[in-house]
Amino acid sequence: MQTNGNGVLGTVGSITTTGLPAGVAAQFGMAKPPGAQLFYYNQTVQVYDPTLTTNRGSANVLLVDPFNSLIQVDALPTGTSVNDLIVHDGLTGAQPTSLFGILYHQTNATTGTWLNLNRATYPVELATPVVNGNNSAITPGAVRLAINKVRKALGSNQVSKLIAYTALEQEHQWEQLGVTISQIIKEGAGGRASDLDLLFTGEKSMAGVPIKSSINANQTRVDFLDLSHWGRAVMQDIDFYDVGGQTVFPIYGASGGISAAYIFYFVTGFQVWNESPRSGAFINNLAIPTGY
Repeated sequence: MQTNGNGVLGTVGSITTTGLPAGVAAQFGMAKPPGAQLFYYNQTVQVYDPTLTTNRGSANVLLVDPFNSLIQVDALPTGTSVNDLIVHDGLTGAQPTSLFGILYHQTNATTGTWLNLNRATYPVELATPVVNGNNSAITPGAVRLAINKVRKALGSNQVSKLIAYTALEQEHQWEQLGVTISQIIKEGAGGRASDLDLLFTGEKSMAGVPIKSSINANQTRVDFLDLSHWGRAVMQDIDFYDVGGQTVFPIYGASGGISAAYIFYFVTGFQVWNESPRSGAFINNLAIPTGY
């Protein structure tokens, strides 16, 4: 759900092949965003060239370090280079298609297609309102502008269902704004001294929009989502793969004989849709705070 529909989990920023533990073929420093946030131990991944044309091969993830934004793998596909893209397992061919995530549905692009609709034909209707963070820290002004763009596009009462979906990095920055105060003069006892909210209590929000933070979200974005317009189209409910009522199958060895093992599969088919890309907004190109 963090990708733009092509299955890309990250971009190779650096490659190390020496001084690594036994069994580790290479260490990839992953460019931010999204860094190493979308990988997990024992995951099978594939390496594509930067244009998503050439599939260089696959590898298994042996270590994930989200703090230093690196992963280690058990194989280095031939030709792997800096700026190559790492995708999940199972994708084939050039320009692969995967789950339509937030970056697919929440974009202000005016070229290409969205759910088979030509963006050039509907340059306003299919574009999600955006505020450019200009590689700076998040500000209340940027948040208010993003929310007001939704109101300006659809009406002033169209923001009540929004959530502010963001990474821990931007939640951190927002909290810093709430506690960066030089002096507080409060009423004495019996007054309304406790009315000032410094984000220590209650549900955190951005200009009244509840914050939903995630370790997997893009570290440089805040996405304002109206989830009442989002859904999942299920073509195949998750279940055992069934052939004539049989769900467990024998495994054959190199000799052609049956091995002392069996295999079964879980299968499912679904895609994620959004019926109203203008019902949200996003702030992009935000600075990542020091230490993350």
